[in-house]
Amino acid sequence: MSELLDKAKQFFAEKVANVKTPEAAVTDLDLESVHRDSIDYGAKVSVDNPYDASIPICEISYVLKSDGRVIASGNNTRPWLAES
Repeated sequence: MSELLDKAKQFFAEKVANVKTPEAAVTDLDLESVHRDSIDYGAKVSVDNPYDASIPICEISYVLKSDGRVIASGNNTRPWLAES
């Protein structure tokens, strides 16, 4: 019985390891405006969703670096919807 259970665990682990996951990448970054106390950037993000259904994006974390140093970082928790 334990041999059957071990085979089932291995089968499940292999299936989970091969599950495709959605991916995102920044494809364009534009400097929109510069102020005394801030700079506004606009980013275009390409989302590769391998599924037929739209997926909710609950949080986006970002880090802006220059020459290896972190200039800005944060989280955006506005709800988004990635279309397939």
